[in-house]
Amino acid sequence: MMTTVEMLRPFGSIRVLSSSSMAHERILATFLPCAIARDSPTTVHFNLLSFNGKSSLKIRFEPILRQDEFSHLLAAAEPALFSRGHISYVTPDSGCILRVDVGQVRSGRPNDHSLALDVVSPREASDKEQGDMTLEGMTRRDVVRWSSIDESLLVISTGLGNRTGPPVTLRLCHVGADRVLKAQWEFEIFREECSPRTLVAMPRPLRHQLNIMDGRVQAQVSYWAAFGPRERRIRLYDRFTSFGAISGPLSACLTRIDSLFRPPIRNRLTHYLDIDLSAQTVAGPLGELPQDLLDELSSSVPSAIRDFMSRKGFQRFAEDARLRMIDEEERSLRRRKEQARQRNGVYLLRGGKLKLLYHVPQNEQDVVLLMSMLAQHNVIPEFSFIDYNTQRGIDCIARVRLTRKRATDDDAVVEFKFRLEDFLNELHPLSLVDIVVAWDVRTESFADSAYKLSGPVEGKKWLRRLTSRSDGSSADVVLLRHIEMLKLGRL
Repeated sequence: MMTTVEMLRPFGSIRVLSSSSMAHERILATFLPCAIARDSPTTVHFNLLSFNGKSSLKIRFEPILRQDEFSHLLAAAEPALFSRGHISYVTPDSGCILRVDVGQVRSGRPNDHSLALDVVSPREASDKEQGDMTLEGMTRRDVVRWSSIDESLLVISTGLGNRTGPPVTLRLCHVGADRVLKAQWEFEIFREECSPRTLVAMPRPLRHQLNIMDGRVQAQVSYWAAFGPRERRIRLYDRFTSFGAISGPLSACLTRIDSLFRPPIRNRLTHYLDIDLSAQTVAGPLGELPQDLLDELSSSVPSAIRDFMSRKGFQRFAEDARLRMIDEEERSLRRRKEQARQRNGVYLLRGGKLKLLYHVPQNEQDVVLLMSMLAQHNVIPEFSFIDYNTQRGIDCIARVRLTRKRATDDDAVVEFKFRLEDFLNELHPLSLVDIVVAWDVRTESFADSAYKLSGPVEGKKWLRRLTSRSDGSSADVVLLRHIEMLKLGRL
């Protein structure tokens, strides 16, 4: 005996989508709309069974799954439901088994919508409970991953995360104690994830009601902000469907709020925007959001945002964030001053007097600045930057005269390094470089390297020569630490 169910998706569409719907979270999510539609408290048991090397997933509702609900599940044609093996259901009234051969979806005509169900006599269902539903073909990988089902993902992607959560409980059973999943407003999870890094936050979300689509749709808009981490979350949902983060016009609302703050604060703002349409069902037959509704929301939500920005709760948060930023900047400046006092400085000895030039270099940029200062004080006869851009390969092209015995090189290619041994990891070939400027060197680093370090050159300790052992190319090396006129001391 056979019966059929007309599906909302054709077989070809299900085949394409089922390969990306293998995650357990997608399978569990398939049954939630059915449980939410009941309004009364419902528990759904998912029991992963393994026997003789085969595994299946038994689904049991409390109260039990009715036959019309089972037919609706098949008609909804969620690809995850057809991503494993055959599907069976024990009817509550006659005790017959309705069995779906998933092979017809995988090999049937792409445009076919009619799903055939075998009706099996009650005698073959004697070992099954009425209302039970079973998915066959679960794999070893399913068994291994069962314990790592992501509860947060289920909350984010389904009605479990609605502001007013449905009275639905999921129980995941396999080995050991059952895992129990209940509804929880997604905002609560989001706030908890952000809280370790939050410095200032609104005590509670602000709320605003919108009547759109000529009053046919009510949207409860909630907004929460924090200062510390930079996070964004937009939740848009009706009773059954979470539509995910909506980019474009809705996220532009958050950008509007960002624009009220100067960049140091703006770059560390957290926003949560919750648009609750759960007073009605607005999703299309396949869970899609109608474009005309999205257009209405895009034009209406900014009015809610303007309302939020005018409220004392938001203005108090904005002022607290501003004061916290000032406090952070002050503390940062105090730390920098303290660190500066503990550093050694580089002094220029000239005419028996010491002149502070800079602190002892800590990185490559410090070397660049110190080299520029030495040129200004004529310690190096001439060094003028013609082009400096570390994003374009080699650091610098400069007009250089290293010693008075030499002529000026009008377009010398210069590479800066904090320590000379850093050049060992350089990708630029030495043949393209005329001069390497560094603070200091560990000469032992070059003992077995691709380069030979020689010198002093012209009797100057700070001037060396670096030569490639492979092709013989070479470049001058300037070691600022060894210039005789430079002395180190406390700042």
